[in-house]
Amino acid sequence: MLAGSALAAQAGVGHWQPGGDETRAQAQTRAGALFDRLDLNHDGKLDEADRRLRIMQHFDHIDTNHDGMISRDEFLAAHLHNGPGEGAMGMGEPGAHHRGMHMARMWLIMHQADPDHTGVITRDAFVRAALALFDRADTNHDGILTPQERRAAMRQWHTHMGMMQDAPGAMPPAAPPPAGGGQ
Repeated sequence: MLAGSALAAQAGVGHWQPGGDETRAQAQTRAGALFDRLDLNHDGKLDEADRRLRIMQHFDHIDTNHDGMISRDEFLAAHLHNGPGEGAMGMGEPGAHHRGMHMARMWLIMHQADPDHTGVITRDAFVRAALALFDRADTNHDGILTPQERRAAMRQWHTHMGMMQDAPGAMPPAAPPPAGGGQ
């Protein structure tokens, strides 16, 4: 599940719009649309098959010469040299912090949508989990998430994710680039 959420964040899906108010209805619509984009095989659930398809899409994107292997140069180009929003790791790019927060939010949604860790998430569970996060962030419970409430929620989630780093099953640290000089 974590690989799927990380790849979803890398693919630029699920981004919380940085400005303005968002209603609960808008959040529900966006969560449904995000689920539909993540459900690559359109079977109504997020599972291992979708994760495999997403990984293969990501691999194909990095393997620019389509030889079935990722060279050191292709790896570095994909992770360090792309413009904002394109780099798979977001290292040193403008907006990298926000992408990290989106990834954390995606992880929280998926974690909440699959409390028994079955690795299968239905559309209804995904939308319910996204709305539960919306409701927690909507501190005055008016059905509208303001930029101030959004920032406060992001700070809380950031703190929560920091505490989760040492927990069993937490997101692992990023892998180092491959050693050696090429393929």
